[in-house]
Amino acid sequence: MTIAQGARAAKNVVDFKMENASLDQVIARVKEMLPGQPVSVEVRGAQPVKVSFDLKNTRVGNVLSNVAALAGCRLWVVSSGLLIAPKAQLTQAELADMKAGQAGEWALDLNAVGRDGGERGWSSATVRDRLLARAIGQEVTGGDDPTALPAVKANMTFGEFSPSSQMMLQQIADSAIDDTRVTDPGIAPIRLSSSSLVSIDTSRPGWLHIGLHNGPSDPGPMGAGIGISIR
Repeated sequence: MTIAQGARAAKNVVDFKMENASLDQVIARVKEMLPGQPVSVEVRGAQPVKVSFDLKNTRVGNVLSNVAALAGCRLWVVSSGLLIAPKAQLTQAELADMKAGQAGEWALDLNAVGRDGGERGWSSATVRDRLLARAIGQEVTGGDDPTALPAVKANMTFGEFSPSSQMMLQQIADSAIDDTRVTDPGIAPIRLSSSSLVSIDTSRPGWLHIGLHNGPSDPGPMGAGIGISIR
């Protein structure tokens, strides 16, 4: 499978629905949905995940990148095809290919497309943040259904969260800053430390609000807030 074939496979538009699926099950389903197309997806260093999707008219690459984010990874298009891995596990050859423009990360800001091929107004980052927020909300509230979390208002420190949730919270902070960068290109990243304050509010049905607040010694902006529909 060449990089062109990998990119072509990732650009396919599908309706995708799965319940409580592992990363391997998501990959297997993707391959089933693309008969006649060679789809090579390698996985390195992924954390175990269970995800539920009900997506319409979305790209295969967006599906895989969303699950990759939950597994502590990113989706890469490389010479061998598609790769789900943390950046730290890329080989020197793959990094060299990226520097030469012959490989790269799947663009998380690629919009989903409509049936007529026209662009629609939401990005895969929206779906990714929703999935991350659901997982964090479940950890804080103990709720079994990520779309109907118990009403909770909690103030915690970043260090109180599990390592996987810490990774998710940092990804949400990065996403919030990326959105702000459109109007403020010079804004510094948010770097959360063990003492950084995190507020969780699920009191509004169907919504989860996460507030990220840097401590006095943390670099970057003082914080960011993000409200996400979890339905």
